[in-house]
Amino acid sequence: MKSNKYYWPGILAILLTGVLINLMVTAAAFSQPTDLSPKFQELIQNAPSGSDYPDADVVILYTELKYTLLPDGHYSKNFHYLIKSFNYMGKKEYGNFKIQFDAEYEEVEIETARTFNGLDKVDNVDQNSINIIDPPGLERASIYSNVKQKVISFPSMQDTSVIELRGELRTIKQPEEPYFSNKILLLDTNPILEKIIIVEVPENTVLKHYCGNGAPQPAVSGKSYRWEVKDHPGIIMESGTPPYSEFLPVVYYSTAPDWDFVGSFLRDKFKSPVEPDDKISAKVASIITSDDKVDQLWEIFYYVADKVRNVHLPLGIAGYQPNPASLVLSNSYADTRDKCVLLISMLQSNGISAFPALVNDAGNHIRKDIPFLDQFNKMLVVAQCEGQKIWLDPFTDDALFGYIPDCLGEEALVIYNDRAVFETVQGPPHIKDLVSSQYDLELNPEGGLKGNLTVSMNGYFDQRFRSNLKDARPKQVEMELEKSASSVASGAQLTDYDLSDLNDLTKPSSLSLGFEAEKYASIQQNMLIFYIPTQSLDFTGIELPIFSETREFPILLTTTLERQNRYTITIPEGYEIEYIPESKTIKNEVGSFEINSDQRGQEISYNYHLKVDHKRIDPEQYSEFKALVKNLLSPKNRLVLLEAVDQK
Repeated sequence: MKSNKYYWPGILAILLTGVLINLMVTAAAFSQPTDLSPKFQELIQNAPSGSDYPDADVVILYTELKYTLLPDGHYSKNFHYLIKSFNYMGKKEYGNFKIQFDAEYEEVEIETARTFNGLDKVDNVDQNSINIIDPPGLERASIYSNVKQKVISFPSMQDTSVIELRGELRTIKQPEEPYFSNKILLLDTNPILEKIIIVEVPENTVLKHYCGNGAPQPAVSGKSYRWEVKDHPGIIMESGTPPYSEFLPVVYYSTAPDWDFVGSFLRDKFKSPVEPDDKISAKVASIITSDDKVDQLWEIFYYVADKVRNVHLPLGIAGYQPNPASLVLSNSYADTRDKCVLLISMLQSNGISAFPALVNDAGNHIRKDIPFLDQFNKMLVVAQCEGQKIWLDPFTDDALFGYIPDCLGEEALVIYNDRAVFETVQGPPHIKDLVSSQYDLELNPEGGLKGNLTVSMNGYFDQRFRSNLKDARPKQVEMELEKSASSVASGAQLTDYDLSDLNDLTKPSSLSLGFEAEKYASIQQNMLIFYIPTQSLDFTGIELPIFSETREFPILLTTTLERQNRYTITIPEGYEIEYIPESKTIKNEVGSFEINSDQRGQEISYNYHLKVDHKRIDPEQYSEFKALVKNLLSPKNRLVLLEAVDQK
């Protein structure tokens, strides 16, 4: 056996080699980059700290986005970001940078991805930290597998690091849309030291553009358009705002000549997929039970809305080429585009004309002077049946037939066989966003309360109610209603309840519940004091943001609002009414609030009616909106004082 001394030189050489490799790797990973311009070195070295922007999580040191249309119709987007984090939330937001793209048409190349923890400590992101994933929610929707996200992870990013990301998104085959378009926010909530937007198109290409909400006009050189922002301090966002593009500086651009051109493109995409085949016809025949054509339309609609699972992808994210109706039927899942394809095909199979209509349900106004499809995020169907024009949203479930949430009154682009025109989305006149409550309350001398509440819900409130309880188990329903009873009075107990058939989508939903509370009114010497309840069902409410004195930005409500509450309150013998709220009416540009109160012997009649006519409340309307809501919530408008007669 040989002595170990013969092995030590080799072992030592291996160890030294490993040390040298580690030193080389460390030097490569953490060394001052030679490709960093003096401008960016200075930006990193003199980057602001969190104390300079105490309300921000990051500062955008530099952003440059260049959108280029090539003569052959291909396009590219070159991006360069330099971002300084201030804290853990900044690291959380940008530590995994996501770029969404359509893998059928596009690819993303990362040229530079690195973290700066000081200029002398730079960590380059390796290929193992760059991955392509399916966006959340698409794991079980294989026909939308072209939608991808490239995720660039910065593993050495600390709470106060600077990250740099540079690369290019470009087309790998002829783009689907025959025009070049976009909507770009110049500002957002984060502070920005410098941001540059460049749009370039070939000679002889007409680029329509619009600069909104204070966005500057571009500097134009030939066919290059340049926007620049410097020293933006950031924005503290208020609650309940519309999309940022509705009130922050924004740029729209498009090379499409008009909406007919855009409509023709979409019409060609839909022509073949909506053609009914034997499979579609057989399914329609199995669904229909009525002899009435309009009833048949609703039977088909309900099947598509209820039996085909929703895949929540904004319109256009997976492209505009829909899948064939028969494939959608087989898969039993669909995005907004494919649900409309299936519904149109099934209606046409039954002899009902139907057409796609594009709308935005997020509160974005459509710029009609800048035609491009990405302004829309949802698709509806317009059917013509028995002389009626009927708007349909197959993506809506748990709602009354004909209800179209978030879209009523909005303008939609309808793609007819021979034209594309804007029309206002209409719903049935009997459906409106209304919740109506009737309270029958009886008070006893000890302050106890026994009562019954009947609630009828329509439109938005009906949908919210159904979506919470339609598929709930009996025990879950009872627990939810027990919570509602306790909102009437602290400690109130549910005694009984009755629900309408929540599966019947032809009638508004309703609820009746009985309750008792031992200590509802407080007793102070010879007085019984209580407040008339205002809220009945938590899950039928909407946010009414009135917390601040003034507003800088608009409010976008979920819906217009109408709420009617009626009360009949029987007071105990031996007491008389000392005070009830006065009747009043407030009307302004936003809506109205009305109280009617009366007394007849031992009975109080009290009604209030709140109506908000507009979803969008501009800052100059905020005080009027606030006045309506504050009157609704004011304790003085709900206070009742009873005095014992024999103790006067």
